[in-house]
Amino acid sequence: MAQKKPQNQPKVKKTRRSADIRPKAAETALALAARRGWDTVSLQDIAAESGLSEKALRAVFDDMWDILSYVLQDIADRTRADVEAYLTGDWRGNALEILMTRFDLAQDHREAFKRLPRDLAKHPRSARRLAHRFYNTMREILLLAGFPAGEINPATVGGFGLLYVSIVNVWARDETSDMSRTMAAIDKRLGYFARAAAHLGRLPDCRKESDGL
Repeated sequence: MAQKKPQNQPKVKKTRRSADIRPKAAETALALAARRGWDTVSLQDIAAESGLSEKALRAVFDDMWDILSYVLQDIADRTRADVEAYLTGDWRGNALEILMTRFDLAQDHREAFKRLPRDLAKHPRSARRLAHRFYNTMREILLLAGFPAGEINPATVGGFGLLYVSIVNVWARDETSDMSRTMAAIDKRLGYFARAAAHLGRLPDCRKESDGL
């Protein structure tokens, strides 16, 4: 008697097939976004440019913003893989290494990322979803760097996020071959954050206080 196939087998096959097209789709999306902007590129455009099937793309991505989420997660994963073996007990030094690695990984697609704030402003729903991802990313960077977990709260994460945004503005205009301006900006702003963190880490977690409201 033939054995029944597991019910989840088609899903497994779909996941494996999908994983193969994501990097190529992301590279194409980034190239198109650099030229045209994020909000003008469709999955149909990506399919035409990459030679991938539009049907295959729609099996794994909802839209261009979904591809952006994949790109950002890929940068986070690759950053962790690159730096984990070199982290020390100095959270500030670790944060410098993590941030420089992130910007280095994004460097080839800097023009696409430079267009992102303006394009997102036209799509508040997608911006809100990505803002939530941004908050979690900032928190994960602090944890990976070894910043004291007990001092991580919305205030410290928000402060670190502001620091990150200001560094992005420097990186977007950094024409040095070794990103030395970006590195200097990171080091300087981490100094500001280190001094502010002593106070931010002691602020109450407003999310906990509002649970009973």
